[in-house]
Amino acid sequence: MKNKEIKVGILALLCGLALYFGFNFLKGEDFFSTTNKYTVYYENVNGLTISNPVIVNGMSVGRVKTMTLENNNNKREVKVILDIRDDIPVGDSTKAVLTSDGLLGGMAIMLKMGSNTTLYKTGDIVKRHNYA
Repeated sequence: MKNKEIKVGILALLCGLALYFGFNFLKGEDFFSTTNKYTVYYENVNGLTISNPVIVNGMSVGRVKTMTLENNNNKREVKVILDIRDDIPVGDSTKAVLTSDGLLGGMAIMLKMGSNTTLYKTGDIVKRHNYA
C-alpha cells in the first residue's frame, strides 16, 4: 500500500514541476541562458506589456521583464526592466527605442547599437527614444 502512495506522490510532484516550468516558459522565461537586466525610463509606453520582445537587427534578444510607474523629478515615468541575453553588448551608445511589433498593434523595444566606449553592467540605465 505504501509503495503506491509513494508513486502517486512522486507523480504529483513531477506534474507540479512540469506545470510550473511550462507556465514560466509560456511567459517568456528562459531557464538555460544567462541574461543581464537593464533599466529604461519612458514617459509613455503606448501598449508595451510584460514579455514583449527586445529586438536587435530584427532578432529577438530579450524580453520586457517588469514595468512600474514611478515619480522621477516630479514627473511620472514608467520604469521598464529589460532582460537581455548576456552576449549582447549594451553600452553608452545603445539606445532603447519603442517600436511597433507588426500588424496586430503590439509593441517592442528595439535596441539601436552604436560604437560603445563603455559597456553597461546589470542594473544600469539605458538611454531611450520614445519612437523610431
